[in-house]
Amino acid sequence: MQDLQQMHDILKLDDERSVERVEWTDDGQLLGVSTPSGHLHVYLTELPIIGASYMTRIAYLSSLQEITLQNGTQQVKPLTPTCCMLSLGLYHDGHKR
Repeated sequence: MQDLQQMHDILKLDDERSVERVEWTDDGQLLGVSTPSGHLHVYLTELPIIGASYMTRIAYLSSLQEITLQNGTQQVKPLTPTCCMLSLGLYHDGHKR
């Protein structure tokens, strides 16, 4: 890299002393890093926008295992449960009933 202004983030590999190989996927969304100890780290560089809405409630994928839930009409902190399935309905406004 010639220009440090182009750098966005620094990745830190805990417990690794060196890197053996670094490769990007053809679409540039995944960065794979292998180490001499046999570990493979894969980083997602761009998350596709996936979401759903129902009336004033909004849900969207905020990481690979996390969905952010919020109500567009209320000033309540969004919920971010860890999950593997997305569904949204009338009672998904972040408050227990």
